[in-house]
Amino acid sequence: MPRLATPANDERRHRKPPTERDRFLFVLKVATFVVATGLVGGFLLLNSGGGGGRATPVPTVSVPPETPAAGRLKQRPIPTTTTTTAPSQPVVVAPPVERTETAEVVPAPATPKPPQRPVPRPRQDARFVVEGAPCDPPGAYALTAQYQPMVCAPQDRTGKPTWQRVF
Repeated sequence: MPRLATPANDERRHRKPPTERDRFLFVLKVATFVVATGLVGGFLLLNSGGGGGRATPVPTVSVPPETPAAGRLKQRPIPTTTTTTAPSQPVVVAPPVERTETAEVVPAPATPKPPQRPVPRPRQDARFVVEGAPCDPPGAYALTAQYQPMVCAPQDRTGKPTWQRVF
């Protein structure tokens, strides 16, 4: 097997010192590595939550000690209604739910809605013109909202200038 050519000892000793360009490229490579490492580390921290394995605390409800246990709650009497005349609407009374600590929900009273004002129609944008609308200086050019070119020219029948299509 042939031996690879190695530089002589004299050639190794007389190596050229790095130039300014070489130093710049080396610093650029090191800076690129540092930025890439920081980006990868930041990405990993953001994806893992960065919490160090700690779980987020769950909110709890504390019950005072004088509250009876759920199995020893007192029975509430079921409300009944007795009417001698026919009510305008049938009354439905739901039995209370046992073993819960919730409040009874009562529908809010109906509030009258204020009268609605008519919604004003949006005005035509002043930057655009409408085909057939009267115009002021004959010979002027403008665009429609769909960006079609229009020219202000006298109408054939009346002779008054209106916006007409160029093409």
